[in-house]
Amino acid sequence: DMIIREQLRNIDLKTLPVDKYCERLKDSNPEKRNAAISSLGALIAGGNKEAFNVLCEYFKNLPPPKTIDEVHFKIDIFMFLFKDFNKILAPF
Repeated sequence: DMIIREQLRNIDLKTLPVDKYCERLKDSNPEKRNAAISSLGALIAGGNKEAFNVLCEYFKNLPPPKTIDEVHFKIDIFMFLFKDFNKILAPF
């Protein structure tokens, strides 16, 4: 247990590869796709610029929403991309 904790403590989220998440973004299974989006969001929060770039490109390539669920889906992704930006602007 201590060894695993030490290894987790040494992981640098800023440099963690994002290739596996890129593939999962293309998955037709919504659960796998959403898990990839959440994982990329966590990496973005950890300062991973490549995760930001991947999720940003994914967001930009999404078609315009046609349903309210698609609107919410895009908003969820947007929040991962601009979480810190929103914290700064929210009071205004």
